[in-house]
Amino acid sequence: MKLTRVLERHQATLGAGSLPRNLGDGFLCANNPFFARIRRAALDRGYGFTEADAAGYFGFPLLGLDVVLDTRKIPYRDNVTALERLDAARPGFFTLAELTLNRPTPNYVLHEAAHAVAYHEAFGAARKVADAFADAEQLPLVLAGEAFAMTAEYLAACSVTGGLHRWFFSINSYRRRTQARKAIGELILELGERAVVWVLLAGFVASNTLRESLKAREVSALLEHASQAFAPTPSQVAALRRAVSEVIKMSREFRVDTARLFLCKFGHARRIERWIAFDSVQRLARDAHYRETLGRLVDVLVTNAALEQAKVRPPAANELAQWAQS
Repeated sequence: MKLTRVLERHQATLGAGSLPRNLGDGFLCANNPFFARIRRAALDRGYGFTEADAAGYFGFPLLGLDVVLDTRKIPYRDNVTALERLDAARPGFFTLAELTLNRPTPNYVLHEAAHAVAYHEAFGAARKVADAFADAEQLPLVLAGEAFAMTAEYLAACSVTGGLHRWFFSINSYRRRTQARKAIGELILELGERAVVWVLLAGFVASNTLRESLKAREVSALLEHASQAFAPTPSQVAALRRAVSEVIKMSREFRVDTARLFLCKFGHARRIERWIAFDSVQRLARDAHYRETLGRLVDVLVTNAALEQAKVRPPAANELAQWAQS
């Protein structure tokens, strides 16, 4: 595809709530239901977007989350202007293939917007961000925020169809892999979107608490929180356990090092493992606020009533079937 056409598609799909200077933003809002749901949810909760680099966010995004939440502004960089200049230098000459290895600077507005939504649902707008992150009692909610961002990115990645969609998504997300996509698609068709997303979100929380997989009994317990209209069969529970356990696999060293660097900034002990390695599934049964927060986050990903005004569609059955066939 010619770069000229890429820029035309970017411009043509810009709409309300999309960012004109973030390449592919309008396209993703229009064509990726999970990207669109997170965008709408962030805007509805009073978050905006900015090209300003507050407190050096662009230099080290991991250490800038508190600034994002305090300012209620999600930073992004203009990665459109440079490509417009390139295309203008030799109109119709450059192609998308030539940007495979030499890529424009990515933006991570999906991930950061998901963090913003999660923080709002967990702590509201009043509590000071540094105080919330420094409170050891709130670590389950802090880890749930990261899990929600991971869940949103995974589901958005699974919704990618076509080369241009894939390329736009690749410069707007950390996520590359869609392991167990086929199994997750089949299970959404069988069990319903809410049930699968609930277990997926809880699975990412478990991963952030240094678990490597879920047990079948834990998946059954999680499905009870999803208000299932019918009881899943043992084979469905087993299939969901396998699929989610595959999706949440990450390097333990990465999880520990990332959590340590981020949490030590707010005064937590360097040996962070002892604080984050709790039973997140059991926590659901005894912590009503934690359970209700996760429930509201699942609602963001599976409920489209608030999005209908923005003409954002949910993933259609044929799209889910495509997951299952790929």
